[in-house]
Amino acid sequence: MARRLLLNLLLAIVVLGLALFIYIDTDKATDDNRAVISNIDPDSVTSIKITRLQGEPLSFIKRDGQWFIVGETEFRADDFQVGTLLALARSITDRKYPAQTLDLKPMGLLPPLVNISFDDVRFGIGTTEPIDRNRYVMHDTTVYLVPDRFQHLLNARYTNFIDRRLLPPGAVVTAIELPGLSLQRDSDNHWQLQPDDKTVDADAIRTLVSSWENARALYVRAASGYQGETLRIHLDGVDEPLEFALHRDYKDIILARPDLGIQYHLAGDAGLKLLQLSTDPAN
Repeated sequence: MARRLLLNLLLAIVVLGLALFIYIDTDKATDDNRAVISNIDPDSVTSIKITRLQGEPLSFIKRDGQWFIVGETEFRADDFQVGTLLALARSITDRKYPAQTLDLKPMGLLPPLVNISFDDVRFGIGTTEPIDRNRYVMHDTTVYLVPDRFQHLLNARYTNFIDRRLLPPGAVVTAIELPGLSLQRDSDNHWQLQPDDKTVDADAIRTLVSSWENARALYVRAASGYQGETLRIHLDGVDEPLEFALHRDYKDIILARPDLGIQYHLAGDAGLKLLQLSTDPAN
């Protein structure tokens, strides 16, 4: 009886070991089939161009480590959004097919719904396949199926790619002109407040200045109008101040840049921090 029990135990161990081996081997085979769709190094890319069957074209260029949207007006681009586009070139796939063996039209690849070029390397973007909802991507003479993580950006307007920071990176504020108050840093590096208010301390002034230097919008849209009070922000090393037109809706603060034709949307609390000095020591 004990011998039979031992035999059954050994048999169970063998079966378990075999099953584990098959699982590991199958998993390894699956990993071996996975590949990157191109050998592009995203850090080396200096230009991106997007053309679409429906929608405006987009162009980006990288200068001194910063991405810009190129067009009639040039904008700083949001690094995260551009990085998401660049990730397309390094997409992982476990299914690829020679393009000449496929009917490309129903895949949205003849012609491609979207073409995106990283420098001179082009990718055609098609529709999604019906089972796993992976997207068809054509590069050279091969069609790949890749996870659909970027199509929302390929269809997005230029405003989705604009840097949401209100001021340039590293900007140093030297003066602020708001409705009802102004701040200016003097030659001794002290802030002068007009009209003078003894209830406002240095911390409140530093908070307002810091809020502007680090301000970031929830999103950016094309400006629908420029009516509103004018705000001016003076920056160190910049001759002319940046001008914003203030508009308030029922929940957001909207700051338009008439010279750029865009407007920044900020949540109410975040927007209010740019418009007033706090007299509350806790803030």
